[in-house]
Amino acid sequence: MRFVILAVLFLLTGCTSPVDLDFPSSYSPKVVVNSVFTPDSIWTVYLQQSTPYTDTINWEDHYILNADVSITDGREMTEPLHHVEDGIYKSFQGLRPIPDTEYTLIVDAPSFVPVQAKSSAPGLTVNLDSIEELQEPDRNNLGLYEATLSLEDQAGSHRYSIEILQVWPECAAMRRLDDLPPLENAQTGLRPGRLESSFPGMHLSPLEVEDASEEPSSTEGGISTVYFSDELFEQEVAKINLTLEVEYYAGVAPFFMIVVKNWSRDLWDYTISYMLSTGFDYEYFLASPRPVPVVTNVENGLGYFAGITEKTLRSDRQGRWWTDEQVNLASNGCDDSN
Repeated sequence: MRFVILAVLFLLTGCTSPVDLDFPSSYSPKVVVNSVFTPDSIWTVYLQQSTPYTDTINWEDHYILNADVSITDGREMTEPLHHVEDGIYKSFQGLRPIPDTEYTLIVDAPSFVPVQAKSSAPGLTVNLDSIEELQEPDRNNLGLYEATLSLEDQAGSHRYSIEILQVWPECAAMRRLDDLPPLENAQTGLRPGRLESSFPGMHLSPLEVEDASEEPSSTEGGISTVYFSDELFEQEVAKINLTLEVEYYAGVAPFFMIVVKNWSRDLWDYTISYMLSTGFDYEYFLASPRPVPVVTNVENGLGYFAGITEKTLRSDRQGRWWTDEQVNLASNGCDDSN
């Protein structure tokens, strides 16, 4: 089947002819919103203007610098956001979203139609119940750990993801690649680990979660992130078993991070449509070769204003919490002065 598809694609692309596209002579730019908000970060919104397909993009010319931007919960809180730089608007008071609260973004910019969007960051209650070392990592073997999470599902329909990250000697590795001498206290970084799970309903992408024809994916083979819904455990406490695989790094003991996220439906649906619009699926292409529009929840505009809540569960090989300072984790890239 793959040979046939490749042959068809070759025939389609082997001979080309120029095609004149008829675009409208006038175009009215729209406000483009880019804002993913979480309860652990202050309100931040990025604003740009859309551009015609035929125009050359100069990003600096597309920042919206003089908009009136505000966030409201429709009751007691209305927070104006102030322009910082390059179309970035922030809360000067340092206000943060509250979980399970619906917020409305209102943007009024000169020469543009006013836009607004609504979303919330869903609440998340999850704990790391236990962790057990099954196999200590060494030069010849991966480290294996069995972790159990308790995820308390709330009322309503929810979408989740779980990701495993591992501390590794990133800055020391970069210096070796650049033929630089080693540093005594080089900073570390985070990289994806690998996980497996027998918990039902796990998938490799949000798209697979929503496709009723997709069977739950096997998590064997070294994936770092799984996605799932609460369809099988609505308003219950789910016990999720994970087998974590971590690499051996000389001088850095196993420290890992389990990141659990509860997605708003706004962000989840946007992510799916973006994957469909930028990826290429042979079966989908043959069934419907028309472009896939990226969904937006911005009224009269484009982009997304969407919430997500995440909780980071940290553990060393003995189940103890660790801090950035303890592992010398780089906060903003490697610093050669350290």
